[in-house]
Amino acid sequence: MSIFLSLFIEAYWARMCTALLFSIICTYSSARYFNNKHILRNLVVYFLLSEAFVGIVAEYIVAYVWPYVICRYIIFRPIMSMYAFPFFCAFIDILMIHVGCHLFRRYAHSLDKKNAILDYMSYVIIGRLCMIFGAIYPTLYLITYIILALLLLRHIRFQYDFMLNTNHPINLHDMIRNRMFAFLLFELLNCIMFINFQSSEFAIILVQFLTTIVGFIVYAFISTFDRESIRATREYDDKIAYMQQLETSQEQIIQRFSEIMETKSGETGMHVKRVSEYSAIIAEELGIHETAIRTIRIASMMHDVGKLLISNEILEKPARLTDAEFEEMKLHTVYAEKLLANSTGLIVNVARDIATQHHERWDGTGYPNNLSGNDISLAAQIVAVADVYDALTSVRSYKDAWSAEDAQREIVAEEGTHFSPEVVDAFFRGLERIENVREMYRDDTPL
Repeated sequence: MSIFLSLFIEAYWARMCTALLFSIICTYSSARYFNNKHILRNLVVYFLLSEAFVGIVAEYIVAYVWPYVICRYIIFRPIMSMYAFPFFCAFIDILMIHVGCHLFRRYAHSLDKKNAILDYMSYVIIGRLCMIFGAIYPTLYLITYIILALLLLRHIRFQYDFMLNTNHPINLHDMIRNRMFAFLLFELLNCIMFINFQSSEFAIILVQFLTTIVGFIVYAFISTFDRESIRATREYDDKIAYMQQLETSQEQIIQRFSEIMETKSGETGMHVKRVSEYSAIIAEELGIHETAIRTIRIASMMHDVGKLLISNEILEKPARLTDAEFEEMKLHTVYAEKLLANSTGLIVNVARDIATQHHERWDGTGYPNNLSGNDISLAAQIVAVADVYDALTSVRSYKDAWSAEDAQREIVAEEGTHFSPEVVDAFFRGLERIENVREMYRDDTPL
């Protein structure tokens, strides 16, 4: 037993050291990033799942299966055995690494399963690279592994710090695929080196040198690809942050602009806020995507932008409009098209649809273009209901406010003629929240 142990240590001491280093690094990462405080258990489990220990197990499997099964029952010729053996070793090694990766993925406390595979395969490829570089000298293998493992730990810390603070995934699929390719390539290089051990000393050194160069080139490519993937995600994060900041600025500008419009028309800026919130609630009840809901909330503030070109005499008239004045008032939808025609961007495009179509009717009798049904944009269909409900329940220069019950009965009466039935249903599903908004943003609420 003591002889076996001494031979085992002599053969595998360097790889056992790398297994211990892997175990320490993984235990540290689990404790720091995922608050896993089972230090001793993690040290043991990660040691047993390490690439180095799994590789040693694979070698023992080969040592028993190859002579007692393969050579006895399958391969009879020595020349075949010499070339088949390294590929059989590679097959068992790949199989065992697959098992180790699967167990690590199930056990590891990681951001997700793909990230666990990525971490494990990262240590696998540096282990294989070190075996190529230090194939004959265990000390060289160990020193190279320590250097690369510490560099990898620095990279993983940066990766985790970044991933914990981003809402957008890194391209893990391609990063894992690159590691799988590198692992298979390193297995092939190991096979070539093993076969070449039968050659001259010069040939052995030459092949080891060339395979080492290839290995480091592949490793450098993977490292560069990882940095580019993280950089691309960081740039995407920066763009999203910029767009969100721009969107917030647009919302503030649009809201102030809308308040100016409401002041010009003799109404309160709370009308703009209420219509905006009503529209968002209806859109949410329709199951619209969150981004589209936010766009509608902002764009709906511009629904009456065309009133800027309507005369104050008409806008501020305390009585009902004459037919001629009403025809002039209807032109605010046409003016809106002209005002927003040269502006671009998603919010402005939706605002243009709303401003020009929110007086269209479901049955095609609205204005300015007699659109009907779903020819009217969904955003305009939503704002049409929100705008009318708020107009009915608000005081105007020419009328008193209706009660909420009377306004709701009017919405029901206009379903299928003025309003989309689907939008009306969504309106009533969100009615409780709409009433809360109406109470929150009363006309006497300070801006």
